[in-house]
Amino acid sequence: MSTLQTRNDSFQHGDLAALLCIESPGIQQTITDQITQLGFAIHSAFTAEEAISKLSSHTYNVVIIEENLEGTDAQTHPVLAELATMRLDTRRGFYVVLIGPGMETQSDTQAFGLSVDLTLNLLDMSDLKQLVGRGIVEQEEFYAAFKAVKKDVQRIG
Repeated sequence: MSTLQTRNDSFQHGDLAALLCIESPGIQQTITDQITQLGFAIHSAFTAEEAISKLSSHTYNVVIIEENLEGTDAQTHPVLAELATMRLDTRRGFYVVLIGPGMETQSDTQAFGLSVDLTLNLLDMSDLKQLVGRGIVEQEEFYAAFKAVKKDVQRIG
């Protein structure tokens, strides 16, 4: 039987970093394997409280959240609630993936309703690396103009 592995890889500003909010050892291992192949340093959180603490003290490119963390569901998830309270310019910096049995893989409607970037059913976990890689590129392209204008405004004012 697998056990949860704590990861707090070191990373510096500009490095790719991921926060995994996962409490199931099998899911954690599958996700860790795929995300490290994309070049991400990983921090793990096994509780909502730990995840929220890490979100307030670090900047992550990707946040992957287990739908049923600590017995919760997508509608009452404390980590999703915390992300929803963040300033939009901060929240846009994260690519948020919600993974679980109640998720429809790549459902734009479900993702929008839950304020995440990608939903993924457990049955499709083998596609995570491809979906996250593509999703991050699409997010960067989508927000490129926003980031350029923000930078100009900061420079001027």
